[in-house]
Amino acid sequence: MAGTYGVRNAAALLSLLPQAVSEAKTLYLSYSRRLIQLTERLFESRLPVSIERETSVGYSLRGSPDFARTVQEQARGTGRVVSREISFSIITPVTRLLAVFHRVLAVKLRLLAEDFELDDNRLERQFEYHGEVRHERLPSEVVGNAVAANIPSSDEIERMQASQFAAVRELVRLWLGFQQDKGIELDWQDRFDTAVKPVQRVYELWCLERIISILERSLGESEPKDSTRLPVPKRYDFPGDVTLFYDRSVRSIDGVSSSRHVGPDFRKPNAQVGKPDFLLAKDKRPVWVADAKFQTAESIDTSGLYRFLGYMIDFLAPGEGTAALLCAAGTPVRPQVSIEHRDTAVIATMSDVTAAEGRIEQSLQDTLDCV
Repeated sequence: MAGTYGVRNAAALLSLLPQAVSEAKTLYLSYSRRLIQLTERLFESRLPVSIERETSVGYSLRGSPDFARTVQEQARGTGRVVSREISFSIITPVTRLLAVFHRVLAVKLRLLAEDFELDDNRLERQFEYHGEVRHERLPSEVVGNAVAANIPSSDEIERMQASQFAAVRELVRLWLGFQQDKGIELDWQDRFDTAVKPVQRVYELWCLERIISILERSLGESEPKDSTRLPVPKRYDFPGDVTLFYDRSVRSIDGVSSSRHVGPDFRKPNAQVGKPDFLLAKDKRPVWVADAKFQTAESIDTSGLYRFLGYMIDFLAPGEGTAALLCAAGTPVRPQVSIEHRDTAVIATMSDVTAAEGRIEQSLQDTLDCV
């Protein structure tokens, strides 16, 4: 990693990246993190459901009438009607696989902690997450089954591999790799994505560490609000009622609405809003929005720009907040622009790390000084 990002950048990441990655057994940590990511994707969209059809013969309708068979019943003089009822169930091969995978990995992580005498909050949070999914988010009928009863059959595996949902297909691939102990045979990119973080996420974490460091120098030590679901906290509280949110949908801040349009104007009030990489709030009011792009300043994709502009318009009031676009490299066409009376900085962080850190610090300081 030091060879890829430079010694200074790599050193800044060490406090955020998982430890204990030298032994083969620690691949369980990699599988655990990847399973957590896939589980969140599945729950954020919609878990696949199974369709169950039941035919009922009686003296009242239950569902849609089956006229042909009802006529036969009437001809026999029974007086009964035949109906067909369709029900949906989330007890599927996917939920069964989630139950068994989370259960097995919870056991593996506990043994790993004991074998290596690990005392790591991140490991504990991952262990707690596996238990939370099984006991609070999956059907009790599935969780109560024995491990063998939840393991999908080969036919079910084939159907999941052909699923229209990418997260389901990835879940199956992860399970098969775990079953066949193929973790150490992943190519370098797959291994990097599962064992540590995708390169975009590593860059976001580097930016997060730098922003926290800058804020702590001027405001004092932060207090992370740990999440039991993810290895990296999503909220950091600083003295002076300053709060930094990382990669989190912030609909409200301690009960005070943060969205200006998404929710009040275009969706029902409780709808989630977008997830900017970084959102800084002062006195429970958003004042700084930033997105980290592992791209050059000259080649940022259009969809990423639209999202950034959407976050800026929705969270920041005109003239009352600033924004920053943190690019990995390149030369910005205009390093400072005004968009609808909102000052916006475009910063190439890796071209000159010291200068970039100074610009980020200046952007944050100017924002806090103005509110």
